[in-house]
Amino acid sequence: SDSWLALAIAMTSHADGNLSPAALYAFRQASSADPAAPGPPFFLGLALAQNGRFDEGRALWSALLKASPANAPWRADLTARIQSLEAFIAARRSETTRP
Repeated sequence: SDSWLALAIAMTSHADGNLSPAALYAFRQASSADPAAPGPPFFLGLALAQNGRFDEGRALWSALLKASPANAPWRADLTARIQSLEAFIAARRSETTRP
C-alpha cells in the first residue's frame, strides 16, 4: 500500500498537481492493497479537491472520517479540512447562483 501511495503522490506532484489516469490507478491500487489505511483516501481526496472535483474529494474524506476510530490522531485535522472544503464549496455555489 505504501509503495502504491508514494507512487500516486509522486505522479500527481510531478504533473503539477494534476491527477492523471496513472496516478488515479496508483491511488486505487494503494486502497485495494490496504483498505483500512487512511493515506490513500486522504491523499486521493486532496488530489481530487485540488483538481476541482470538490464533491468527490469531500465524499472520500467524509467516508474516511466515518471509518476512522474515535481516537485516530488525524480526526481533528481531517474534520477541519472537511469543514474548510464544505465552506469553499458553499461559497462557490453561492457565487455561481448570483445574478
